[in-house]
Amino acid sequence: MFIKNYYDYLESIKEGLIKTYDAEKSTSYVVDILRKLKFDVSGDVINNIIKIKFKDFNHIDSNKIDDIFDLLSSTMTNKFGWFPSSMDITLKNGMNQSKRYDESEIKYKKSLISELIIDFDSKFDELSEYDGELYHLSIQEYKDKILKYGLFPKSISKLSSHIDRVYVCKTLMDCKILIPQMKLHYSEEKDINHYELGNKKWRKNTKWIIYKIKGKYRLYKDPRYLDGFYTMENINPENISIEEFER
Repeated sequence: MFIKNYYDYLESIKEGLIKTYDAEKSTSYVVDILRKLKFDVSGDVINNIIKIKFKDFNHIDSNKIDDIFDLLSSTMTNKFGWFPSSMDITLKNGMNQSKRYDESEIKYKKSLISELIIDFDSKFDELSEYDGELYHLSIQEYKDKILKYGLFPKSISKLSSHIDRVYVCKTLMDCKILIPQMKLHYSEEKDINHYELGNKKWRKNTKWIIYKIKGKYRLYKDPRYLDGFYTMENINPENISIEEFER
C-alpha cells in the first residue's frame, strides 16, 4: 500500500502495516538521498520531531517538485512511518510563516519560498490513562456546534495536519498559554483569505473560549507542547461545559 494522504496512513496504522523507525536513522537516510540528487537539504531531530530543511527552495527546478514530495512520501511515510505534520516557510522578503503542512500551498508559493522546513511526526506518542478534569481551547465560531455535538477527531489542528486528534490541556493555565499562538494562526488565516484568495466574506468569530471536559480518556503526549496532550476518542457534549471565554 502506497500512502499519499493521512486517511491511508490511519488505515495502515489500524491494520498494523505502519511501524515508526528510529528518527536519527530515518533522517540520515532521506537527507543522504536528497543530497545525492543535488538538493541543498539538511535534517535534524528535535523532541522526537524530524525536521527536513530545504534551502533556496525557489531555485529548485519546478519539474522536480513532484519528485521531491513523492520521495518524501515513499521514504518518510511508507518506509519509516513518519508523517508530515507542519511546515515553516521563509519567503524571499524575509516573512516567516508556520502552519499546518499543506503540499498544495508549498507548490503554489514555490517561487516565493527561500527556505522550507517540513516537520514529520511519529505515528503515536507516549500513551497514558487519565481520569480527571481536562480543558480544550477553541474559538467561539464553533461554540454552538461543540455544545450540541461534542468534540471529535477532526482536522482543525492549529499546528499540524493530523486529522484524528482532539487537543487538550490538564490545567486551565496550560490552555491560556496557547491563546496568543491561536490568535496568530487565525490572524494569518484572515490575511490569506482577504488578500491572497480575495475572500472578503471571511468573518470567523475568533474570540477564544475554553471548555472543561470530564470523563476518562486515553491521552497521548504531544511533543509540540511541554504540557500538551491529545486524545483520539470522541468527547460527548454532556461531558463538556464552558469554563472561560473572551468577552
